[in-house]
Amino acid sequence: MNYNIIDVFKDILKGNLEFVSKQEANSRFEICKKCEVRNPKLNICTICGCFLPAKTKLKKSTCPMNQW
Repeated sequence: MNYNIIDVFKDILKGNLEFVSKQEANSRFEICKKCEVRNPKLNICTICGCFLPAKTKLKKSTCPMNQW
């Protein structure tokens, strides 16, 4: 099961939203920057539609391309 925006809102409401370290988030985002499915103008993943600067920071998030 993919962690989606509904799951994010549920975790926010429950106070369960978890983040990775700044180093891990930066590492994930660097991978995304090089990905062919990234829309560089909008900074979104064209597969899942997520805003990458936010997605890469969330602990439960995964890459739909299995890159991280």
